[in-house]
Amino acid sequence: MDDLKNYIGVKMIKAKKMTRYDFLIDAQGKKLEDVKEQEENQHGYLVVYPDGYKSWSPKNVFESAYYGLDCDNVITANDVANFIDDGKFTQLSDKSAVVTYTGKSGFEYNEISACVDPARFKEDIARTVTKHSAMEKVWEHLGFVLQWAKFGLK
Repeated sequence: MDDLKNYIGVKMIKAKKMTRYDFLIDAQGKKLEDVKEQEENQHGYLVVYPDGYKSWSPKNVFESAYYGLDCDNVITANDVANFIDDGKFTQLSDKSAVVTYTGKSGFEYNEISACVDPARFKEDIARTVTKHSAMEKVWEHLGFVLQWAKFGLK
């Protein structure tokens, strides 16, 4: 196994919340007597791939690999807003600060806000300005991922 390499990738799938029990009965057509009782309450997702292949994924595995979008072919403002946190504010001087926004992937967006007059520097304004800048970057990054997921590599 020393010859194995690491690979990364993204794909576009359809999915919905579904217990393993429901997947085995409804999606796979298993008979009730063939399904183990402990599978009844296993939460997860029915996953449907572009070629129609259906599988089931445990909730924690699925939610660590996929981020749900509002629409099929576009990144929305809501998608972007839900992808990053409210930011950690750090005052650098009496007229500047950095706000670090962390995305769902753990990637950090560090945005700086500054003004000329220290008397006019306000945290809420710094947060508003930097949040807008961070959201623009997230929008671009999510667009990149959507493009790759839909069309693959060329």
